[in-house]
Amino acid sequence: MDVENELIKKIEENDSIVIIAHKNPDGDSISSSYGLRNFLRLQYPSKKIYSTSTSPKYISSLVEEVDDITQDIIDKSLIIVVDVSDIDRIEDQRVVNNKNMICFDHHILSKENNILTLRDTSFISCTLLLADFLLRHYQNIDSKTAHYFYLGLTTDSGRFQFDSSYKTLSLASKLVEFGARPNEIYLQLYKQTSEELRWRSYVYSHFKFDKDVTYLCFSLKDNEEYHFDKETVNGTVNLLSAIDDHSIWAYFIQQDDNSIKVELRSNKRNVQKVALKFNGGGHLFASGCKLEDFSKVQDVLNELNESEIV
Repeated sequence: MDVENELIKKIEENDSIVIIAHKNPDGDSISSSYGLRNFLRLQYPSKKIYSTSTSPKYISSLVEEVDDITQDIIDKSLIIVVDVSDIDRIEDQRVVNNKNMICFDHHILSKENNILTLRDTSFISCTLLLADFLLRHYQNIDSKTAHYFYLGLTTDSGRFQFDSSYKTLSLASKLVEFGARPNEIYLQLYKQTSEELRWRSYVYSHFKFDKDVTYLCFSLKDNEEYHFDKETVNGTVNLLSAIDDHSIWAYFIQQDDNSIKVELRSNKRNVQKVALKFNGGGHLFASGCKLEDFSKVQDVLNELNESEIV
């Protein structure tokens, strides 16, 4: 079966489409969702195209409004899942019983499913995978879609720190050619609030080492004293990157339901396999999972220190 042609066929034969991304959305998931929504609205003006993905505060000024839709619309629509390797991680769980579903993703598959999927882990961002797919099949991308896709690429590549390969930079150049405006994106991403600066100070004052791992644990009790906004805390694990040449860095952040959100990063070790052992997943050097409580933190640290060097 030609997966790509099947994906296009599914898009073309459905008059209503809902695009969704993962829980705790980041720049790539939002940009994939909103960029694809914009592209399909222009390509198929007679279709109804929606996105239910919510945006994190740090890029809220760069994206449009989420669509408020009913269960009835979801039930009769094609669901396009972007930047999600596991159905359990879909943000809008109203769609999970819909059998009319396709997916575009760049993560390592964590659980087998029967969803028609274009998956390629060689792309640093899902937006880059989508840009490559759309350019090959439609030959053109409008300026707004290109801008969204460049935003997702910028955030997931860490401003090209994690991938500056020929393929990535070549596609980035094409996005600029089609109308992406990098300077506008960088101006927004490099803004810093006093709250964010306070969080950086906390991180740099409270991190710990465990052999090759630099890590931070942050509990709800800690936050009773410091009162950090969730948006300030989420997605900042790279503040701990490569301190004193430690090749792994991790966050263990307690959530409102007392579970522990775990973010794992490395510059040479396979943290994805560690995340899988704790029912998570992700990329080779960037993954995550969830723990029931802090009692399992040392187990994760032990596995990270024994993880495979790639």
